[in-house]
Amino acid sequence: MAETVLQIRAVQKVMIHFETGNSNGFNGEITLPNIIAFDHKSHVPLLDGGSPVFRNSSNELADALKSKLRELGHVYGVKYN
Repeated sequence: MAETVLQIRAVQKVMIHFETGNSNGFNGEITLPNIIAFDHKSHVPLLDGGSPVFRNSSNELADALKSKLRELGHVYGVKYN
């Protein structure tokens, strides 16, 4: 689930970069809890949409997507070349 959320956020960033939309306004607000059965302690979430790690990871995925699109010949305006 965490990987899927990262991919959704990365695709949204690419869409915004190429001015093709914003994937219906998903803003990355998500917390995926880290739950251990029968352990009644609090744990650091598996995924926190507001964390620098989430931002950096989704930026890396978005950059990889943009590179792949360029390799495939995608051109959307002069400023993206």
